[in-house]
Amino acid sequence: MVNETTYSDLVGSDTSIKTKKVYAYWVNKTRGKLYYDTQGGVYIQEKTTTWSTPALPSKSTGKSGEIFEGWYTQPNGGGTKITEDTKWYHLVNYDDTATSATIYANWIPLEFTIVYDSDGGSAVPDRSVGWNTTGLNSTTPTKNGYTFDGWYIGSRKIEDNTRVGDFAATDTNHQTFTFTAHWIEN
Repeated sequence: MVNETTYSDLVGSDTSIKTKKVYAYWVNKTRGKLYYDTQGGVYIQEKTTTWSTPALPSKSTGKSGEIFEGWYTQPNGGGTKITEDTKWYHLVNYDDTATSATIYANWIPLEFTIVYDSDGGSAVPDRSVGWNTTGLNSTTPTKNGYTFDGWYIGSRKIEDNTRVGDFAATDTNHQTFTFTAHWIEN
């Protein structure tokens, strides 16, 4: 909005004043809400934005079994990757009427290798699995004179519903775990 100001508004009735400095005061107008869709990660509160608000959130998100890869303008790593230089006006394509925008977390699933040590039994191939994979004990080796008692990691028996996430110490990609066969002599 433009306000018109006349000379007399500035100097009043004093006609001896020939010049007067006038300063513009700019206010960074609130634009809208910026939403963070963490795609199953830890919730991040939306923030109220101005035209030049940085798009990246001030706190990080996390998700068990996956590594955070970055923020994007579309789900699943689609659209444009958000960088430290991305501002509100980039997200809304300089649309001065936009009232909201959403950016999306992108995740890379952790991968683990299960090595099956059959302890003298028939060979069982290694498996690549994800954090939430179950059925890790689905392959049963054989060994003459013995009955298979199950797969163990250390002293822990691997049950049908055991997930890698139940025994993985950290969310570190490409960990390898060795499952050892336990046998009962016939």
